[in-house]
Amino acid sequence: MIALFAALLALPPLALDDQQAAARLAELRAEFPHRDKAESIAALERLAADAPRAEAGGRALLWLGDLARQGGEPERALAFFDRAYAFGGEVHQLAARGKGDSAMAARHYDEARRYYQEALAGASPVLAAELTQKREMAIRLAERRVIAALAWALFAGVVAWFVWRGRLWRGGDLRPPVEALYVLPIYALLIVGCLGRDPGVLHALVLCAPCSTLVIAASGLAARRRPGARWLHAALLVAANLALFYGAVHHAGLLDTLLMTVGIDAAPG
Repeated sequence: MIALFAALLALPPLALDDQQAAARLAELRAEFPHRDKAESIAALERLAADAPRAEAGGRALLWLGDLARQGGEPERALAFFDRAYAFGGEVHQLAARGKGDSAMAARHYDEARRYYQEALAGASPVLAAELTQKREMAIRLAERRVIAALAWALFAGVVAWFVWRGRLWRGGDLRPPVEALYVLPIYALLIVGCLGRDPGVLHALVLCAPCSTLVIAASGLAARRRPGARWLHAALLVAANLALFYGAVHHAGLLDTLLMTVGIDAAPG
């Protein structure tokens, strides 16, 4: 008798049916504002384990994924969305959206676009509007990244051209040009004035200042050693600094802020 009782205790608990799982999920939603967050997370994990095939179990996984993402745990959030992704219906759509959001946060824009497109199939009007906006944003951010890569390539190409034109590897008079000495204190004052303020702007300035000084110095040395082609030098110097500005602003995540500041609508659609 004792052995039978012990064997019964060792059996795994029966999975909750849809109605029981839905009732427990509704109870958790009602109690969530009034109980400790860690307790709610533990209860949601138990529900997901006790109802592995019920829709409420899938929604518990979605909830856990959102909570993990809000808590700064992207890998844990993605693990929950991966489990919910195996469900069907709206749970699958919301899991695809969650996986898309995780991909967006990791700057995997093409992957995010694919998940948003998948989640759009059969989505409700409200969810479809959200997914369409996010998909278009993923496309736009991917395009911006390509433009930024081209901008950095242009900048590097102009610096290389100045170095080649001035034959700077041959030594000789390599004193810093006046132009470079002029901009150095200006850039230094801009950086000092930004300390303690917007970290994104400071990041862009710290990236821009030395790179801009480099291309200005290379241009000045090339012009000193091989005079001529002044208009070409000036045009390339302006192009390199504009490309550098775009690349730095993009890297610092300030492009949307800049576009809104100058009055350009940066929202997708």
